[in-house]
Amino acid sequence: MAPIVTEGRTIPSVLSRSASPSRSSHHNRTMPPTPDADTDDNGTDQHSTDPGSQGVGTQTGPAASGDEPSTDPDTGEAEGSATCDAVEADQAATDAGDSEGKTEGKNKGEPFPPRGVLTLRALRWGGVLAMFASSIIAKLLSSTYKIDIDVPHIKSVRPFSDLEVQATVAMFALQLLLWFFAAVANQLRRTAMIVIVSLIALLGAATAGINIHHWMTVYERSGISIPIFLCHAAETLGFTTLICTSIILHRVRTLLSMHPRQLSNPARWRKLYLPARPHPGESSVKVTKQASLKLQPITKIKLAAISLTPIIALSLLTSTAHYFVTPFIHSTSAEPHKTAPIATSINTKTSWVKDMAGVDHVIAGSTGPIVISSEGITALEPAHGSTLWTYGATLNTLYAFTSPNRDYLALRARIPDDLGINSEEYLSASDPPETTLVFDTRTGTPVIKHMSHGGSLQLTDSALLDGDTAYSLKDGRTLWSDSDTIDTTFMGAAGHSTFIVSTFEQDNEDTDEEKWAGTSSIAVAPDTNPSASTRIDNLLIDPMVVDNLRSRSYSDDMGVNPVIISGWAAQFTNQSDKNGNPTAQAINIDQASKSDSSNMDRIPLGAASGINEVASTASQTLATYPYYGSDKSIYDVMTAWDTPRVATVFTPRDRTATSAEHYPGLASAQAGIAPRPDGDSIIATISLRPSDGSPALTIPVKGDTIDTSPLSLSEGVRQLMADKGEPRSPYVDFRSTPGCTTILLNVSGPSEHSSTYRLYGVTERNA
Repeated sequence: MAPIVTEGRTIPSVLSRSASPSRSSHHNRTMPPTPDADTDDNGTDQHSTDPGSQGVGTQTGPAASGDEPSTDPDTGEAEGSATCDAVEADQAATDAGDSEGKTEGKNKGEPFPPRGVLTLRALRWGGVLAMFASSIIAKLLSSTYKIDIDVPHIKSVRPFSDLEVQATVAMFALQLLLWFFAAVANQLRRTAMIVIVSLIALLGAATAGINIHHWMTVYERSGISIPIFLCHAAETLGFTTLICTSIILHRVRTLLSMHPRQLSNPARWRKLYLPARPHPGESSVKVTKQASLKLQPITKIKLAAISLTPIIALSLLTSTAHYFVTPFIHSTSAEPHKTAPIATSINTKTSWVKDMAGVDHVIAGSTGPIVISSEGITALEPAHGSTLWTYGATLNTLYAFTSPNRDYLALRARIPDDLGINSEEYLSASDPPETTLVFDTRTGTPVIKHMSHGGSLQLTDSALLDGDTAYSLKDGRTLWSDSDTIDTTFMGAAGHSTFIVSTFEQDNEDTDEEKWAGTSSIAVAPDTNPSASTRIDNLLIDPMVVDNLRSRSYSDDMGVNPVIISGWAAQFTNQSDKNGNPTAQAINIDQASKSDSSNMDRIPLGAASGINEVASTASQTLATYPYYGSDKSIYDVMTAWDTPRVATVFTPRDRTATSAEHYPGLASAQAGIAPRPDGDSIIATISLRPSDGSPALTIPVKGDTIDTSPLSLSEGVRQLMADKGEPRSPYVDFRSTPGCTTILLNVSGPSEHSSTYRLYGVTERNA
């Protein structure tokens, strides 16, 4: 080959070599390359952009330039595979780095940064923003909800809680390990990148799924959505986005054969610079100054929008799940059902029978019985027992009652005890945390759903008192909050427009617990103005119930709460009848709360020892105990089977007081379950005998339809009254509801893990 003449010097020609993408072509060279290989006459590191000549170049020896061999770092493996790697980088990216003019990269004609790099960098920052924003929102929600959830230590799903905790920690640690491996690798292969990114994405999705599962579980058990779990899921997905985009950028860095500390490294976090290029006549080793990457304003706007994409998408998903997704069945009525009056008479046969699981309460709604069970809340039609509406949350209900007009149902439920509560501040508010739910009993529509801070829970016809804060039942807005005024533990329906704001303590130190003595003193106020309170003294109490409460409280000084039915309470008159026995009267606490109560209604109830709370709440009336005398003890009354437990029944609907022997309803009836011979066998029979002499209702319960012996169900047939001692769930329970009397039978018998109950619906006699 002919020699080349350059500036008076004759230089031997070097055989041109083919720069094939395969490294094996290097073995075909006739002489080893110098470090300055693949440079033009000016020393610029370039590749031809001509498809026909790509990979073909001219190599000169050291004597050609007269300089020492170059120490350019882009040598070795990157030199031999520069062409194929550059093409692969261009294909792996998704968007062009729009700069002012088409900036050339390490190879002539190639844009810098490669397509998709700026998009990946923006998404990486989007993952950071989503992760930190979700974490901050979760902390704020923890303060709002008064619950501090430590996700790595949460145990909200049994029996898999421990397994899930370990899995969550393990998956997070594995994500960090894979990220570290990809970050420190000098050469990140394509296959390795795909495998690592796929594993990290799967681990992130699994961790987010665990948090979503926690959210669904707590929602099902508490009745409300706690978005803290959804924020933790969004935090996990933001972190996953961050590390996945980082790994892909590490792969692009490998393809460009850049050192991690180079300013043009696409995986760096700070500002991106153009690759170093020497000027004509300048050696590459002397190049130190690099120009920063200039972007057009429209490109900056696009990248900013891309960086916000993760947080916007995760926010939309989280908000949608929180506000619009219900992880259980919740059916409502399109139109309010007809309101029926409380049943005051008893038919001689049942109208319907219905088996349900884990029934806790049967409550009188406005349209019929409302059943609260382990399967949720179910409102029944009184004539046929069909379902009107359901709320399928498996609530751990502490209290449940309806408003004085029965149009609203209020519940306080316990959040799963497994939730981690790490703050003493949160523990003092409610331990364990609780929720308050209010429903429209006519349609099943939720009115109020929020975390509860403990304290009193009351309903009027238009407002809810939860702790020291009142809420409107119309739209759920806060009416007022007054921690200085509210000093009561009363739970239940108050007046139609009146709250009980104080319950005054009674000194029982010198009182014989076995004697029928004691009264209640309260202060009432309009539900719009808690400071305008009025004191009411001498209200009747149930000594049996109070005695049971006293034994569990270990307190000598107790504020005894009265029995309020549809806004009415029983009060001693401080007068005596002709026999010298103390008499009582029914008063309306709404009228008593007014400044001028001299004209309020006072309905005589005759002589009384107290109020029968069990009979009153079961029948939705005021049922007074007879006057037993000052020498009669609680034990004497309890053990005397034939002792009357109801003297007078006051019906709030028509404001009439009826003596027990003339009342046709549940309040004074003989009710219970007893064995009865049936041929050669014995069956259990539910009996309900009105005290006015009306025909009795009897319901045979055959042994093959229950899980226990009929003899073990025997409780006796007598008037309703609280049992002395620890309260227990009876085998049979009676409840007057609109349109029917509901009878609840525990067909699982005495088992502590009873789960099956049978409901009987008995319509009124004249229906």
